[in-house]
Amino acid sequence: MRQSSKWRLDLPEIAPSGEKAISLLVVQQSSLPILSIGVSDAGVTEIRMAQASGRHVKAISVDQEGIQISCRFARLARVDSCVEFFMHDVRSGFSSIGDGTIGFVYARQSLHYLEKQELGTVLTEIHRLLETEGLFFMVVKSVDDRWAQHPSATYDPSTAMTTWIYPREGNTGLTMRRQFFTPETLRSYADGAGFHVVNIESHEEVLYWDYAHTRKDEHSSSLLSMCCVKR
Repeated sequence: MRQSSKWRLDLPEIAPSGEKAISLLVVQQSSLPILSIGVSDAGVTEIRMAQASGRHVKAISVDQEGIQISCRFARLARVDSCVEFFMHDVRSGFSSIGDGTIGFVYARQSLHYLEKQELGTVLTEIHRLLETEGLFFMVVKSVDDRWAQHPSATYDPSTAMTTWIYPREGNTGLTMRRQFFTPETLRSYADGAGFHVVNIESHEEVLYWDYAHTRKDEHSSSLLSMCCVKR
């Protein structure tokens, strides 16, 4: 599936956490499909995963317009037969995916939008669909992130969600809501779903405000990456 370098110039770069996931993927002894929850880097990470591993990639999102962008990128990279982008809300479960039929699950900047109970349920489902020794790589916002510390931030212990107001010049502030994690809370979720945690790492990344990566954030974000295995 080797491609010329020309198409790469036309696509967004992928995040360091995406590169880390790919490095884990290429040494994994599995031929089963990859599931990506919340299409990452406009779909370019999923494209790179297919190219690096030769495996089929199923990538889900709740952004219909974004999926169209990713499908266009996959056609440009000539991997549209290997990478499948489609609409799906993880809160509805994965009833169409059989037990132990997925080899690798990647979830970057997507599952932290779920409330405490929802996240526990989704992680249990991910554990079910992974093969034995299958890998799960998850990236979320850390409690050290600047928005978790914002003066407007309020925490709801019943849902584990933090709500804050993102200021916009000349407009009413934008209300934002997600979970922020410590390594301990992240590990607790993984343990509760039956995973063995390999490692949890903290790091900084500069994110984008839009799906197609045209509006870069002026600040870096504090993230946690967790690698787990199903025993």
